[in-house]
Amino acid sequence: MLAARADGSVVSYDLGAGPIEIDDPATPVSTEEIPEGEEPAPIPKISTLGQLGMAPANNQSVVALRMASDQSTCFVASADGQWRGIDPNNAQVRFNANHGARILNLRVTADSRFVTTAGEDGKARVWNRDGAPQGAQVMGTNQGPMVDAVLTSDGAVLVAALRDSPRVQMFDVATGQELQRYERQSSASVQLVPLADGRVASIDDKAVHVLSVAYVRAIEGHGQIVTSLVAVPGAVKQVWSASVDTTARRWNLENGQAAQQINHGAPITDIAVRADGERIATVSDGRTLKLWRSNGQQIIENRGDVRLRVASLDARQRRDAANVRVNQARQRFEQAERDLPTRQTVSEQAEKALADANMKVTMAEMELATKESEKQTAEAAALQAVAAAKEAEERRVAAVRAVEQAQFELQLAQQRAQRIQLAVNASPGDEAIQQLLAEANAALEPLQARVREAQQAVDEPTRVAREMSDKANAAAQEVAKIQKPYTDALAGLATARDAQNLASQQQVVALREFESAQALVPLRQTALDQATSHAEQMEAALKVAEEQLRESEQSLRSVDFSPNGDLWISAGDKPSIDGWFAETGVGMTSFVGHTQAARWVAFLDDKTFVSAGDDGGLIAWDVDPAWRLERTLGSIDDPSLLADRVTALDFDPESRRLVVGGGVPSRTGELAVFDLETGERVLYSPEAHSDTVYGVRFSPDGTRIASVGADRVMRLFDGATCEEIRKFEGHTHHVLSVDWKGDGTMLATAGADATIKIWDPDTGDQQRTIDNGYRKAVTSIHFLGESDTVLSSAGDRQVRLHNASNGGNLRNFGGTETWVHCSAGTPDLQFVVAGDAAGRIVIWNGQNGQRLFVLEHEQATAE
Repeated sequence: MLAARADGSVVSYDLGAGPIEIDDPATPVSTEEIPEGEEPAPIPKISTLGQLGMAPANNQSVVALRMASDQSTCFVASADGQWRGIDPNNAQVRFNANHGARILNLRVTADSRFVTTAGEDGKARVWNRDGAPQGAQVMGTNQGPMVDAVLTSDGAVLVAALRDSPRVQMFDVATGQELQRYERQSSASVQLVPLADGRVASIDDKAVHVLSVAYVRAIEGHGQIVTSLVAVPGAVKQVWSASVDTTARRWNLENGQAAQQINHGAPITDIAVRADGERIATVSDGRTLKLWRSNGQQIIENRGDVRLRVASLDARQRRDAANVRVNQARQRFEQAERDLPTRQTVSEQAEKALADANMKVTMAEMELATKESEKQTAEAAALQAVAAAKEAEERRVAAVRAVEQAQFELQLAQQRAQRIQLAVNASPGDEAIQQLLAEANAALEPLQARVREAQQAVDEPTRVAREMSDKANAAAQEVAKIQKPYTDALAGLATARDAQNLASQQQVVALREFESAQALVPLRQTALDQATSHAEQMEAALKVAEEQLRESEQSLRSVDFSPNGDLWISAGDKPSIDGWFAETGVGMTSFVGHTQAARWVAFLDDKTFVSAGDDGGLIAWDVDPAWRLERTLGSIDDPSLLADRVTALDFDPESRRLVVGGGVPSRTGELAVFDLETGERVLYSPEAHSDTVYGVRFSPDGTRIASVGADRVMRLFDGATCEEIRKFEGHTHHVLSVDWKGDGTMLATAGADATIKIWDPDTGDQQRTIDNGYRKAVTSIHFLGESDTVLSSAGDRQVRLHNASNGGNLRNFGGTETWVHCSAGTPDLQFVVAGDAAGRIVIWNGQNGQRLFVLEHEQATAE
């Protein structure tokens, strides 16, 4: 038997010598701890065989002692923290060791290979039997004095009991890390007993508790706290761990080796793995959440509230679009200012050219008048000369005729005389005949005289006639001479008048352009001022949105995937919970309901998850709730709110207002704007069009409303007052659709006249008409973001892609079987969608035109 004395000595007694007798009543002996400063109680005397050793010079009490199983060493612990190995055969001290604090208990393993010490400092230490430290050495959590500490049969785990607490703790000997705790005892342990099967018995004041050590292996993986563990789906004994050391690691629990590592870049607070293992999500104290592929490649990094991020992106797009509009408005204003002096110069030059043309016309008219007067004088003279020549000719002709008459009468008289002469010759003696011959010859003389007189009378009229003819010829030549200058003057006047007309037209055009240029400068200035003011508002709105987003960028604490792997959710130090698409990491929505930070989330099934937060609430969420009717605007029984059928709708950029278009066919086209929060009609234009409105769109900045209808026109209204700003004419049939370019610098309309028209919204100018092969009405028009690309659908069963800046056709999308009523596309052309008259929805790849799906009767059919 071994006994410890109060003076620090250990005494060996022979228990086989017979009955126990008190040998030295003055020397108290105890096998229990003697508190420091207290006197031990008297104990019975027994026979002393020998003294094994003495305490050091300070004479500290021996508080525990144990004998090795082979009786070769006695292990003795003192109150000062020292413990020694003593040879019981010669009482020699083999070694000295120090626990570092008062030792409350010392234990030896069954094979005597290891010794454990439990101290008042709340620590336990493991030693080799020669006093050398073993394993991590110091183990404990500073929860109070440690009353006992034993090793499991394999020596890998230290089980320790606290003196003042029912807690039993288990530590990894190699690393010193706490593995598990047991706290079901009614009181503190009195003693720990290691069992051969690796378990440990803990004895309290009422029961014996047999404790199983679940510990298998401690893996030295992270340099700092491990915050989360999750099993790798489909992999036996593999887990992902996350740590504040900014890494997540995949471990093989069979060999304790790290198979993979992800560097998040900030302390990771939670990790989740999708059911197929192909997606990994990590969230961090650094306010970021990241989605990874199974190979460790990062897919996306997000932060902040999904709604606020979308709002921030929308605000940035609106700000950027507003800045584009400012730049374009400034360029147009500067161009208008540059054009004004040019237009003024052109107008002044046209005015001067018109004055010159007018002067030339006057001079040509004067020249023509002179030539005409000269021509008239020459013609009058010629007429007089012709008349005189005619008169003279008539006198000459009369004289000639008198000669001819006298000669004729003389000839007749001569012929009569000749006949009578023949009769005389035939009857020479006939006196009567002779008398007749004498009378005939006598008659010849006066006739001959008359002939001579008549011939003499011809000479003067002939001379005069010749002279008058010469004068008439000269006058005619004079008329012919003056005809060319007159003709030239006439042609010159015509040319001058043509030039005058052209100059007049050019002057009118130049003046109109100058006046338009004059009017355009203040118009462009107003547009620039409005664009600048709107850009400032958008900049301020962006700052607010970004600030709200920054405020939402809080530390994240929890993440989980839906069982089907479609979604993942995250929560942390903000009240909202964010949902993301698991394949791409793109934000889906935010779930708002907690009033304080939502710290924890977990999916219950594919459509339901629960969350818990600092507000003490536990909320169950439906990730895909059914649509419910929020409000009905108007009624068939209340035409005072909306007169007739509704044919067009559009939300403003902030989804706070709804503009409604409709009207009574062939009578009126109405516009109404409703506040979506209250359902009240805040703006109304009952006669916005003269016929039904078929299309309506808010401008990207929400300040204007464009509408089109059966009256063949597009109209632009002030978004704040519903007052008409401008009218656009050009279509020859119903206008069915309208859309804005994303930056607000263009408008496009589509009509039943089988054309698309592109407009300048600030001036009303029609920039171009696109009619690339439409055979039926163009039913819809849609700008793809801020690009010049427009998507249209038509009754000819085609969907087309155009370049609005030049009218070119980029691509056709076929495959519909009937009239196509509407179409839309993503700005990146990843998808193009159209709906037809048969109720089908057709989806194409917008980049190559491949038809992807046809949705028919609520069924999706893959091509």
